Amino acid sequence: MAGAAYRAGEKLYNRRIDQILDYSRRSGVLHAEIVLPTPAVKQDINWARNQQELWNRAEEAERRRD
Repeated sequence: MAGAAYRAGEKLYNRRIDQILDYSRRSGVLHAEIVLPTPAVKQDINWARNQQELWNRAEEAERRRD
């Protein structure tokens, strides 16, 4: 999740470690977006459009910690 926050240059809250990852002052980020697969777009999954929620759910689904 820290990698996602860094690459996007955003501030994200990581629920798993209860920490705010703040890379909002990082310069050089020209563009950041979330690209969803077509089935997700058709289902109108709004939570996946929110980068913080998307990455928190990805962390929760991950079983390995390395």
